[in-house]
Amino acid sequence: QSFPAMNSLESSWSSRLSEGDRAAKLRKHFDTMKTLYREFDEHTKGKYHEETEWAIRKMDFEYLIGTDQYRALFAKEYRPYLKELSFVQQAGAVIGAISPKLLHALWRK
Repeated sequence: QSFPAMNSLESSWSSRLSEGDRAAKLRKHFDTMKTLYREFDEHTKGKYHEETEWAIRKMDFEYLIGTDQYRALFAKEYRPYLKELSFVQQAGAVIGAISPKLLHALWRK
C-alpha cells in the first residue's frame, strides 16, 4: 500500500505531464534537477562527483525513455543504466527500438 498523499502527488504530476508538450516538460524538469546536482557537486568541491555524474546521465537515460527515444537507449554511454532495468523493461526497450507503435499497443493491453 502507498500513502494517499503520495497517490495524489503522483497523479498530479502525471496529469500535468500529459497536458501539453510532454517532452518540453520533461526536459525542463530534468534540466532543473541536473542544475541542482551540479550545484551540489560544486558545493561539495567534487567529493561526490562520480555519483552526481551518474545521476545526471541516468536522468538523460530516463528522458529518452519518457520521450520514446528507445534506439538511443542502446548507446554505449547508457549500457550501465539499461542493465538496471528489469527483463520486461529491457524487452520493452528492444521492442520500442524496433517499433514504438507495437510497444505502445502492447502496453495498452
